[in-house]
Amino acid sequence: APTVKVHALFISCMIDAIEGRSVAITDIPGAFLSADWPKSAPPCYLKFEGIMVDLICQIVPAYRKLIKYSGKRDRHGKQRRWLVGKVTKAIYGTLLGAILFYKKLRKELEALGFEVNDYDECTFNKMVDGTQFTIQFHVDDLKLSHLKQQRIDEIIDALNAIFGKQKKMSASYGKIHEYLGMTIDWSEPGMVKFTMYNYLEDILAEAPDDMDGTDVTPATVYLFQVDLDSPLLDDTLADLFHRLTARFLHAAKRARPDIQVAVSFLCKRVDAPNEGDYKKLRRLVRYVRATIHIPLVLGWDESGNIVWSIDASFAVHMNMKSHTGYCMTMGRGAAVSGSTTQTITTRSSTEAELVGLDDGIGFIEWTSRFCKAQVKDYPDDHPLKQLGCKNLVKQDNTSTIKMAKGGRRTCGKRTRSIDIRYFYITERINDGLIVMSYCPTKAMVSDYLSKPTQGSLFRLHRNAIMGISSEEYDRYELEYAAAKRRYREGMYGTPVESA
Repeated sequence: APTVKVHALFISCMIDAIEGRSVAITDIPGAFLSADWPKSAPPCYLKFEGIMVDLICQIVPAYRKLIKYSGKRDRHGKQRRWLVGKVTKAIYGTLLGAILFYKKLRKELEALGFEVNDYDECTFNKMVDGTQFTIQFHVDDLKLSHLKQQRIDEIIDALNAIFGKQKKMSASYGKIHEYLGMTIDWSEPGMVKFTMYNYLEDILAEAPDDMDGTDVTPATVYLFQVDLDSPLLDDTLADLFHRLTARFLHAAKRARPDIQVAVSFLCKRVDAPNEGDYKKLRRLVRYVRATIHIPLVLGWDESGNIVWSIDASFAVHMNMKSHTGYCMTMGRGAAVSGSTTQTITTRSSTEAELVGLDDGIGFIEWTSRFCKAQVKDYPDDHPLKQLGCKNLVKQDNTSTIKMAKGGRRTCGKRTRSIDIRYFYITERINDGLIVMSYCPTKAMVSDYLSKPTQGSLFRLHRNAIMGISSEEYDRYELEYAAAKRRYREGMYGTPVESA
């Protein structure tokens, strides 16, 4: 079943902040059981054993005659017994369960007048009182936002009438919410902050003692170099390496995009990590410990422009492949970003930059179209109406810009894969989707995501991606301490049981 895209959630949260909407987070109890198992689907059966048989028969004593017995006995000396039941509702853990609930929820939202965003199947919109009402969901966890709290309550009541017959939906209100493992904070007007304090603290708590201490960057300049003579880790440490890397990947794709370069490399080493890789993981752990208080802060500059920075580091990997970094901002912080090894080997820095543009073009197209779909019903004079109409792409290689703009005129003796890439980019320039412009290398924020930068350039670009200033860095450390107090006191969101 589809779930809301993280990028779609970030953009929606930015719109919530820009418009000053009220936000509620709700949970549908026993969600899957609200959807019927389709008669057209193959039948599904559940087998209940042991104490579950006794509990079911206490509820319906007539089922005792359906109990099956075997000659074997359990560890308590009782004869093994079981019941088999035919599924009539969507059951959590079955192949069809999640998609059945999604179809049920989508049908009910459409009946309430909501329309799906064509570029995210879990984002629904409706104009209410002249302003947009947005609902996004990850399985049974819903985020609802509208200018008027009263309208949110009305929709929650309507959903309660459908899904809350056995138990009412719970809802939390306020400026700070927990959603999809992140804390989302709309306390400051016009901006939204994302943090994962508890999640990162769990990772640090699991890290062994030899990873204690702090570091100023998540990786050294030698990150992409692999010591082939370094001994492999034993099974226990290899499992720890894999687990910590996977957990950091989850954080990097949400509230901590500043660790993406290190995580991108470590993900490629989980199959056979060695002691050199372990040291690089240690460096990442020490950096996160030193910077756990940094939030991802997103805001906009009121221009409506989407600004992309796309960069590539040529032949930096051991197999001579290059590395792409890209990020998108609407004025403050990177709502979309990525750091990835290129899939083909290029023959020059210009070709590497071109492949980097191709790596990012899919995100540019999706982001533009998602934004346009979000604001399509807005009045023409609304400040957000032009959102997604103009994508400014920054590039620090003038030859790449000429190739992208020139199309067939610049085609030489190149491989078919390279030709296809820059012809496609040329088409996107010609149809007005993107506007390319030169940007000096030191001003390219995405340079941070294409290589392990160090020193003042690291701090400059890290802060730009995270949406913070050097002055705010210390303030957020104090906010982190205050946030921990709120966690202990249970003050994130105000839980309200809907009537």
